[in-house]
Amino acid sequence: MRYSRFVWLLPCALASGCLSTLPVDGNATAKKGGNVSLGSVALYSERLGQSTIAPNTCSAGDREFFLGGDFIDEKSALVVRLVFDPLDGAAIRIFTPNSSAEKSVVFHRSDCEALKYTFEPTRWRVNDVYDYRISVSFDCKNGADAATGEVSATHCH
Repeated sequence: MRYSRFVWLLPCALASGCLSTLPVDGNATAKKGGNVSLGSVALYSERLGQSTIAPNTCSAGDREFFLGGDFIDEKSALVVRLVFDPLDGAAIRIFTPNSSAEKSVVFHRSDCEALKYTFEPTRWRVNDVYDYRISVSFDCKNGADAATGEVSATHCH
């Protein structure tokens, strides 16, 4: 019975590991809606107007049941979404949340002169939401709509 006096250490060790699940870096502040910018996108669109999107929050697509991530600019109320379609591959969607599909612009790989991205799991997970390292750089044009920019997040969950 030499282990009996150390039995109380196991719950304490497990609890202390569970309490430190948030990553410590600059994007953790951005995830909470801080003033840290995750990049910039210039948008020229008939549907959404002309604006500069400066996202300060990144949300993993797991929350909305898609593979990719959302870069959210709370000031302009626009979202830059990197999404992976099983048939067409990577695409960029810029939209206004809680609006119809008419308030949306989609750029497929064929619409882009340049589309480079990184999408890597960081091995962090909270409940069923994985944390990703996401970066995307693009220069796209689809009819009268055009967007160019670069956004990235070290921790997108």
